[in-house]
Amino acid sequence: MLNLLLSLVIDTQVSDSMSGKRHLVQVTQSSSFQQATSTPVSHIPWSTALAETCFRILPMQRPKTGLLLVNTRAKGSRLRRREAHVWTVHIRLASFFSFGKYCLRNNLSANMKDEQRPLLRSAAVSCYAAPLASSSTSDNGAETRQDNCAASSSSQMPRIQLILLCFSRMMDPVVFCSIFPYIAAMVHRNTGLPVSDVGFYSGLVESLFAIVQTLALVLWARLADRLGRKTALVCSLAGTAVGSSLFGMATTLWQMYLFRSLVGLFAASNLITRTMISEGFPADTQPTAFGWLVFAANAGNFVGPMIGGMLTDPAQQYPDLFGSSTWLRENPYALAGIAVGVVSAFAALASLLWLQETQEAADGAQGTQMAPSELIKAPGVAITLAVYAQSKVLAVAVSAVLPVYLYTPARLGGMQLSPAEISMYMTVQGASQVFWLLVAFPFLNKRLGTQGLLSAIASFYMPVFAGYIIMNALLRSGGGVTREWLWLAVAPAMVSLGSAVIMAQTSVQLAVNDASPNAAALSGINALALVGNGAVRAVTPGAASAVFAAGVKNSLLMGYLVWVVLIVSAIVFRASVHWLPRQQDKSEGADADDSP
Repeated sequence: MLNLLLSLVIDTQVSDSMSGKRHLVQVTQSSSFQQATSTPVSHIPWSTALAETCFRILPMQRPKTGLLLVNTRAKGSRLRRREAHVWTVHIRLASFFSFGKYCLRNNLSANMKDEQRPLLRSAAVSCYAAPLASSSTSDNGAETRQDNCAASSSSQMPRIQLILLCFSRMMDPVVFCSIFPYIAAMVHRNTGLPVSDVGFYSGLVESLFAIVQTLALVLWARLADRLGRKTALVCSLAGTAVGSSLFGMATTLWQMYLFRSLVGLFAASNLITRTMISEGFPADTQPTAFGWLVFAANAGNFVGPMIGGMLTDPAQQYPDLFGSSTWLRENPYALAGIAVGVVSAFAALASLLWLQETQEAADGAQGTQMAPSELIKAPGVAITLAVYAQSKVLAVAVSAVLPVYLYTPARLGGMQLSPAEISMYMTVQGASQVFWLLVAFPFLNKRLGTQGLLSAIASFYMPVFAGYIIMNALLRSGGGVTREWLWLAVAPAMVSLGSAVIMAQTSVQLAVNDASPNAAALSGINALALVGNGAVRAVTPGAASAVFAAGVKNSLLMGYLVWVVLIVSAIVFRASVHWLPRQQDKSEGADADDSP
């Protein structure tokens, strides 16, 4: 690409802004631009709009857009004061294409239609269709990562695209969790095994989904790079629709194994939606977008079992509607599977019709793709994936231990809550997580940056885990501290503040995106992160539950063994966050100063 150096000398007379007078700006073009473009200066419409655009840019921090690298040197006081100033602006344009797109976005190309620029594309280039990061080579040969969608300080989030991506993301947990209400009964009906053996085979059917999904994620990353994100997402949703429908109609154990594996093979919506948000959304809106993505996944964990439970054996549950159907009596789980398949098919159709592609297959940077072994060796990738895995270990461990802790008698180290109280506790926790994800996280991420916020959350894990120990210790000590008093006075604050750690899940996702060596590696690095997540989900629940049971049964550390182990894990997590590669937060829109 042809790099140009455009020097503008702007004499600015700024009158009193309160008087409502217009700013008088004179722009003169240096000869370097004439020589570089071989175009007479008179043919270039340097309008007042361009002068006002320069005026808006000058007093602000340099935008991290990849289109302009702006350095300003002021002689005298700042531009917004009333005196006259002389500003020298050195604008380094990445290419004729970049300069043309910049002009088009600022409505400055009305008089340039007759000029032939072979690299100048259409002005209808949305932020959503722009790639996440591109590289422009500076004068010293270094590559500077730039965000193409942060050109303005008021970037707009593509809401329709976010809704479609959240809908697609929700299908992964819906498909995974929908069989939980009926899987044991289905195994018992289809096999005739004793009830004592049903649990083993039910667990195997459930695990096949996660195992096959984990093994197939790297393949889906490659397919998404070659076919395009949208095509891969539609294929993934269509495949889960077919697999879910067939699973509901399975009548033998081997059919259940086969169709559940088929569903896991096509369950790639988590990977692809993450990549599409990373590529297609303006950097300053990504924290909010990923917050909604996590919210959609949590909603799927609720919607999936609800569909499965409500539509299992409909001939018996709703005899007035389905009692006359012989097929539904012979296939009591078919309707639940078909319903999930229909929802997944609708998500595939909606994505096919309205979702925009973030990486055209023909324009994909396949030459810069990296093999998993090469990607792990890239600077900062290994430690970022390790931090991602550690955050998942903490989250999954708490999810597995907390319900048991709340139910366990106080003398053994628990809270001794009733099922109704546990349900209320979880409800308050879920509502609190929605607040932290959708309201607090975007603001805190903008103020602290991805790494700063992640460091704060990692530090917050330790007092949260210690709080569970303190609550049980207060119950054990007596002294007028009753379970009702603790439930009303301490538990609400604990559950509300403790839910803040959910923000770590979105923060580590942003850290993974920041660690990607280039835009073409986004799907690959997300695939590696999700492979690690699959391994964590397979091992951590059982391990955490075993540690909790050992501590309670043998009174190890007064029954607090699991919380002590988690506190130590949180300390390791906090130390690991410190070693993350330091990058300027993309939500700030700032970049390192790069003088020409």
